Order: sequence, then structure tokens, then C-alpha cells
Amino acid sequence: MTAASDNGEPGARASSPHVSAPQKEQRAGSPRSPSRTAGFVACLIGALVMITARFTAILPHAAIWAGLAIVALGWALFALSIVRRARGFKG
Repeated sequence: MTAASDNGEPGARASSPHVSAPQKEQRAGSPRSPSRTAGFVACLIGALVMITARFTAILPHAAIWAGLAIVALGWALFALSIVRRARGFKG
């Protein structure tokens, strides 16, 4: 014999399969944080600019400083995500 749900259909489940589980709230500083991701991408781009400027003639030699500034920006974004996460744990 099959169990009947509260809507009267024989064999139907009591809970609807269309009800989704509650999603986890995303905290600042989590691995999917936009500032952390942007910092990682900025560091990669900055490193590629410095390597390209150093070993090829495509970019001028002064582009090494631009690449270093991009890497510094990436680290600043990493630090921002760490600060945001620390503030989230305090309060």
C-alpha cells in the first residue's frame, strides 16, 4: 500500500520535490568573494605584464613598474578581503 500525501494523490511524497534546501549565506572574505577573486586575477595579470616586459620586446621596459603596481593592487584586494572577513567574525 502506498502512502498518500496531504493533497490526496496516492503514492505522492509528503514533501514537494520542488522545494529547495535553504542556501548558505555568503560571507565577506569567502573563497567566492569578488575582492579576493579580483586580487588573484590582478596578481596574475601583473606577473604576466612584468614577465612579458622583461623578456620580450613587445612591451617597453617601463611596463615592469606597471606590472608591479598591478601586483600591489592585487595584494591590496587580498588584504581587503581578509579585513572584511575578520570584521564578519567579530560581529
